[in-house]
Amino acid sequence: MRGRLLVALATTAAALAPIGTAAAPAKCEQAEPVFAYDAAEVSYSLSVELRGCSWVTRRRPLVVGGSITRDGGAGARTEAGFATCDRRGACRLVLGMEHLPVEAARYTAEITLRWNRKEVRHEVDKLCVAAAAGGQCADL
Repeated sequence: MRGRLLVALATTAAALAPIGTAAAPAKCEQAEPVFAYDAAEVSYSLSVELRGCSWVTRRRPLVVGGSITRDGGAGARTEAGFATCDRRGACRLVLGMEHLPVEAARYTAEITLRWNRKEVRHEVDKLCVAAAAGGQCADL
């Protein structure tokens, strides 16, 4: 199965909160990104709540972009994506790909956005082992 990239734009905070995770941030707050890993998939996501953000306008929408890279097994693979968000509600960028059944793989990911005139960059660098070898990730 090939890797996949999922970019989602939601208009309500309830649509953003997967079971077992924290709800979307409060009004006009930026949340911290979430790195998720299981035996089948790795993802890196960021949710933002834009209601009340007066600096987000039709002419100046919020653009959230990023990429995730897997290095291990069959070589390196990168998936990239972006979401253009307006202030009507919540916005979410999810970058993901299949975790291959290799013993270990290194995942690097970054998400960048311009939050109220400031460039914000989130990064993660992890080494993940397959479920058969314990199914865990460690920060590098």
